[in-house]
Amino acid sequence: MNVDDQQQEYDEEENQDQIVFLIRKLQRLVQRRDQNKKSFPTRKEYSKSRVDKSQVICYGCYTPGDYKSECPLNKKKDQVTSNLNKNPRWLLGMT
Repeated sequence: MNVDDQQQEYDEEENQDQIVFLIRKLQRLVQRRDQNKKSFPTRKEYSKSRVDKSQVICYGCYTPGDYKSECPLNKKKDQVTSNLNKNPRWLLGMT
C-alpha cells in the first residue's frame, strides 16, 4: 500500500466515525423531543367542563358558580356601556 491509499482509508474511517457520531446525536435529540411531547397535557385536560363550577368564585360579583366572563352582572354593565357608546351626545349635553 502506498501513502495515498492509507490516507484514503484513514479519511473513510474518519468520515464513518463522524457519521456514527451524528446519528447518535440525532437519535438523542429525537428521544428528547418525544419525551417533551409526552409531558405536555392536551387541551382537553384544560377544558372548563371538568371544573366543578360550584367551587369557582366569580371575580366580578364574588359569588360561587360562574366565571367573570360569564357573570350576569358583568353582562348588564356591558349593555349599559354599549348603549352609552352608541349615543355619545349625552357627553356634549345635546339630548
